[in-house]
Amino acid sequence: MVVATITVNDEVKQELKKIGRKGESYSDIVNRLLIYYCTKRLDAELNDILAL
Repeated sequence: MVVATITVNDEVKQELKKIGRKGESYSDIVNRLLIYYCTKRLDAELNDILAL
């Protein structure tokens, strides 16, 4: 596994802590957010296609 460091300001770090679940790493939290975002985006795209 390749490990990279990303920089976030303290406000973002605090928000990630609020979103996180017990035992979750920041990587886990960001991954969960990305999955959620991609799912919502795909859902919106499919709704646009169905509306045609």
